[in-house]
Amino acid sequence: MKKVFGILFTICLWLFSCSKKADDTDHKSDLSNYHFNGKIKSVKSELFNLIIEKDTFKIGEKINSLAFDRNSLLEFNELGNLTSVKEFLYNGKVIKEDIYTYDKNDLLIKRKEIDNYGKGSFLDFEFKYDSKDSLTSVLISSDGCKRTLKIERDSNNRPIERKTIQNDTVQLTYSVKYDKNDNLISEIQFRHKNAPVKLIERSFNSQNLKEKEKIIEYNNENLCTSYNS
Repeated sequence: MKKVFGILFTICLWLFSCSKKADDTDHKSDLSNYHFNGKIKSVKSELFNLIIEKDTFKIGEKINSLAFDRNSLLEFNELGNLTSVKEFLYNGKVIKEDIYTYDKNDLLIKRKEIDNYGKGSFLDFEFKYDSKDSLTSVLISSDGCKRTLKIERDSNNRPIERKTIQNDTVQLTYSVKYDKNDNLISEIQFRHKNAPVKLIERSFNSQNLKEKEKIIEYNNENLCTSYNS
């Protein structure tokens, strides 16, 4: 008799009291990304022994070991988007938790990561969007430290610049340029305001196939290494 580890998913099919369906759009819900169908409110995973017997198998005892047991509970809202992820041990103690908050347009606006090891730590994420529901900034905060990712877009709503700002100081700037066919022809990365890190230039033919690419990388002494392809 051979034993292997398997994961048994206990899916709680709790019907929502609200029967209103979400509008059909190209946006996929978290349920779809997990390949779950139906009105699922929560998914709980637990670890069991999977016992192979000839051409079949059976579920054995639950594994109650700190080395292997990392059970999890996923919860979703009415539109199928993830609202909570809890990771817990065999004794039920929650060791990690992620909480997701959405606005009235079903856009993710907040995410909180809670780590319950030791004294416990957390990360807070706040997301902001433009009138076209495209991401424009992410604020990340933890224990008095704040970092902001700011995204600038052109008239076609394409991202053209991203800045990483920590405690009011620009740490990293990443800028791009496109050609008339939306091909990415230039990427520039700087530390702080003007210390170059990496430069990439590309050219494309009439079939939008890349013809040439030049990469220049800089070290801490601003000495560069160039690559051509």
